[in-house]
Amino acid sequence: MDELVQFLRARLDEDEQIARDANASPEMVTGIPRSYASAPVALHIVRHDPARVLRDIEARRGIVDDLAQVIREGEEYKGPDYYEGVDACERTLKRLALSYADHPAYREEWRP
Repeated sequence: MDELVQFLRARLDEDEQIARDANASPEMVTGIPRSYASAPVALHIVRHDPARVLRDIEARRGIVDDLAQVIREGEEYKGPDYYEGVDACERTLKRLALSYADHPAYREEWRP
């Protein structure tokens, strides 16, 4: 799971850099004139503005860190219930990684 955690952290770093480099203005990002600002594509882009993406990245990093910690602690035997929790954490990491399935470093064995 360490490699999956590293993969997720690297993708979040990439997403963060792109969001920080982006201009929050939908018109600048899309080239869509204000008169078309209510078009579905423009609304989608506005909904995923850099500030919102950065908040999402921060939340996902916290989730990845928490799950990785539980998995690390699971290396020591702590009873069957604990191992079920570790399995759930691993499944969750795999689900988070699925959004990056088109990335060349993604591994099919991570697919949930």
